[in-house]
Amino acid sequence: MIIDFSASETVNLYKSAVSSGTRILSAISNYERNDLAELKKLARKTAVLYSPNISIGVNLLLLTALVVRNVIPHADVTVMEEHFSQKTDISGTALRIAKKLKINPATNLKSIRAGGIIGKHEVLFGLPNQTLRITHESINRGAFGRGALTGAEWLMDCSKGFYTMEQLIAGRFREALSGLK
Repeated sequence: MIIDFSASETVNLYKSAVSSGTRILSAISNYERNDLAELKKLARKTAVLYSPNISIGVNLLLLTALVVRNVIPHADVTVMEEHFSQKTDISGTALRIAKKLKINPATNLKSIRAGGIIGKHEVLFGLPNQTLRITHESINRGAFGRGALTGAEWLMDCSKGFYTMEQLIAGRFREALSGLK
């Protein structure tokens, strides 16, 4: 198993490992288009899990927000993200959440930069007479390590193919919901 948090171009180093059956878990947040295409190509030969944010909580937030969005499609939706003061770009995770929820990031995505915040993402659903907030905060970077270990364990049971952390969490979500019968 290769677990990689490094940089987009490292995908070119995976080829020889894949030929010997090594599985790949990539938690690289900013892939170049060609490198991501290469990662997907490698999934024809081995099991590959790709997640630009590997934390369990943020992926659960995303799936929960998608369910809520479908249950109350008329709600006003805003995504808010907070990160450390040196982070200059808008959070890729927040942009991904906005895209999945089909909201305009120019008007419905808010950013805060302060101190040493590791990462906080919140989705606010505004309704008449009530609001619903779904929040995830990484207290330390160990959240990413725990997510990677969970993903690696799950990937060991997968056949070759391209997988996402969302698929792992969605499967667990379905299992939990089936127990409500």
